[in-house]
Amino acid sequence: MRAAQRVEHLRLLGRYADAEEVARHALAADPSDGLLLVGLAAVLHQEGRYTEALQAADAAIPDLPEPSVHRQRALTLSALGRHPQACDASATAVSLDPHAVASLIVHAAVLQQARALPAAAEAARQAVTLAPDEPTAHLVLAGISADVGDRASARAAYQEVLRLDPDNAAARHDLALLDLARGRAGPALRGLLEAGALDPAALAPGGGLPVLANVTTVLWRLTWYLRLVLFVSLYVVGVAALSGQPEPRFEPSTPARIAAAVVLAFAGLVSWWFTRTLPPQARPVLVAATRSDPLLTVSAALIAAGFGVYALIVVTGYGLLFLAVFALVTALFLVTIAAVFRNRRRRRH
Repeated sequence: MRAAQRVEHLRLLGRYADAEEVARHALAADPSDGLLLVGLAAVLHQEGRYTEALQAADAAIPDLPEPSVHRQRALTLSALGRHPQACDASATAVSLDPHAVASLIVHAAVLQQARALPAAAEAARQAVTLAPDEPTAHLVLAGISADVGDRASARAAYQEVLRLDPDNAAARHDLALLDLARGRAGPALRGLLEAGALDPAALAPGGGLPVLANVTTVLWRLTWYLRLVLFVSLYVVGVAALSGQPEPRFEPSTPARIAAAVVLAFAGLVSWWFTRTLPPQARPVLVAATRSDPLLTVSAALIAAGFGVYALIVVTGYGLLFLAVFALVTALFLVTIAAVFRNRRRRRH
């Protein structure tokens, strides 16, 4: 019992290698100890060693015919993509104790992965009914509601999670994705950054929550707005640069200066509106997200260069510099096409 508690403590601390060492050392003395085997299975599962985790969980059944073993088997089978067997295992856990909230939560999550969404929603609602103050139950129900397209119920469930557990990074992350799906890029970015602050590991590539990848998605959305500003501004500044000037129109132009200044002011307003509520620690995350995607990095550089050209027009008055913006917008178009093809290829794989 004491060794099993030690394994669980180390697992919760994320010290998986130490937990495995303690478990295997204790199992050498008693290879059939169910508590140790299910603890080892949980450790191996979190390390992504699902086949070994399933073997440990299977070995625990004779000595520990309890819901916890079947819950662990269900989660591991689901991770292996063996969804029918996972659903059977989670159903067994529920049948052994129909009022165990942990079993209902696992059953709902496994059914969700198997895309049996109506049954998953029913199991999640039962868990919420039995334990209305359990954040995980609301979190699973929120995810299932989002999967079936009921965004209002999903939002309400995520908000309930955050009421019960304000530091729940997963709820903040998924609520931000709902904002992004509604086109609310600013609140989405703020929510993602808050999730990253609560779970710093999520800001690393391969972290538990794909915060950095989703921040990159939001930044692509912002670049779309700024590209549109650059595209429309070509006409505005071009007309101002070519009107009212004698040939060869190489003299400084006041209308071009004014038009370029208006474009810069509008772009600044768009950027301010987008970032006005971001926390102070946002900048390094935004930089890391931009650098994580080479095409986004190129896009950001081209956009910055475009507005830099307009700043030169304001300073010098040489309106014909807008032709350089035309070249930059053309390059942006090519980068966008490359990004579209890349994303389609990723979705196919």
